[in-house]
Amino acid sequence: MVDGECIQLAPKAVKWLGFHFENNHGTWTHYANKLALAQAAFDRIKRLSSPGGRLTPYSARRMAKAIIIPTLLYGAEFLDPSTTMRHKMEVLLN
Repeated sequence: MVDGECIQLAPKAVKWLGFHFENNHGTWTHYANKLALAQAAFDRIKRLSSPGGRLTPYSARRMAKAIIIPTLLYGAEFLDPSTTMRHKMEVLLN
């Protein structure tokens, strides 16, 4: 508190148009969020395509290509992921 007013700390990252910009100009927060969204989509597709599930393997692969890859690579045109994050993204894509 300063002069009876509460001062809020600036957030670590600011979200703007789906991009997470960090104070230190890093990309970790952005790609960590995109990786979490892609992993959640992968888990849902995997659950639907389990034995006795509703999706055929062909449909599951098409759905994964249509949902997971664009989600994961959103922002990759101008935000360069770190080497560690690239490895995590490659693990999910393979």
